[in-house]
Amino acid sequence: MKKNKKNYGYGRDRKTQLELYAMMAPATILIILFSIVPLFGL
Repeated sequence: MKKNKKNYGYGRDRKTQLELYAMMAPATILIILFSIVPLFGL
């Protein structure tokens, strides 16, 4: 039985990409809320 080699290349593995996006999305939303929105005084 051969061992599966995981390719951790950028954009190769869909699952890894989704996990990274799931971690980045909340931070991006918070950055937009707390740094860009106050510039417009909303």
